[in-house]
Amino acid sequence: MPAAGGAGAIRTDARRSIRPKRIVEIVVALNLASAILMAPLLGVIHVHRAIATARLSRTSAMNLGAKEAGLDPTVFDRLRRLIPPNATYWVDTSSMIRPSVTRQAFPLWASGSLLPRVAVAKPAKAEWVVIWGYSPKRLPVETGRLQVVAPRVPPRLPVYVARVIR
Repeated sequence: MPAAGGAGAIRTDARRSIRPKRIVEIVVALNLASAILMAPLLGVIHVHRAIATARLSRTSAMNLGAKEAGLDPTVFDRLRRLIPPNATYWVDTSSMIRPSVTRQAFPLWASGSLLPRVAVAKPAKAEWVVIWGYSPKRLPVETGRLQVVAPRVPPRLPVYVARVIR
């Protein structure tokens, strides 16, 4: 009887000592295989993108990122014409804008395209407010000279631009 119990204990110990090492070897081998198999696919993707974007005009290349994020690049052209170059602005978006990638891309794209204008963290510190999807009447600041910019791509919620009254 003790021999049978002893043999079972040896097998359990042998499995414990071999198993973690074997699992690590399998994981490393699978990672290496997937990296080797993905390399040609990634190469084809990069070559295809390089060929496709090499034919773009300067304007198309500048607008490509906005379009890929689901934004209308003409909105930012119109915002540049409305907000003076030396002004400060605050930007926000409605939670109704879907997908969230598009909603989050709007302030980022605005901050780059509206340079040298300076973005501020609060509407009370801004000279202008830019809001996509809801009215500036909801803000804790008084605004005037309200203008509406209509995007040409979905979601077609208006972009409001207003001067903060001090």
